[in-house]
Amino acid sequence: VYLRASFLNGCNYCVDSHSTDLRAGGMPERKIVSVATWEESTFFTERERLALELTDDVTDIAGGVSDDLWERAETEFGEKGVGDLILAIGTIAIWNRIGISTHLATPPLEG
Repeated sequence: VYLRASFLNGCNYCVDSHSTDLRAGGMPERKIVSVATWEESTFFTERERLALELTDDVTDIAGGVSDDLWERAETEFGEKGVGDLILAIGTIAIWNRIGISTHLATPPLEG
C-alpha cells in the first residue's frame, strides 16, 4: 500500500524507501516492481489486489471510493481493517507530500 501510493503520488524518496524495505523483508524483486502494474500482474493475491485497488481510489481523491469497492473491502478486511487501510493510505500521502515539497533526496546507490 505504501509503495503503490508513493508511485501514484510521485515521491521518489518514498518509492526507494518502501521498495528497499520490501526487498529487505524478503519480497521478490519481480513482485515489488509489479506494484506499478498490479492490475495486469499475476503476482498478487485477491486480498492484496483489493488493498491495491483501494489504494488507487483513496489516492485519487477526486473520484473517491465506489460503493462497490467499499463493500468488497469491508467484507474482506472488516470495518476496522478498512479504517486501518484508509489511515495508512492517508498517512503515506502526507509523507509523500513532505518528501516531494522538501526535495528529500534518496541515498546514493551502493557499489
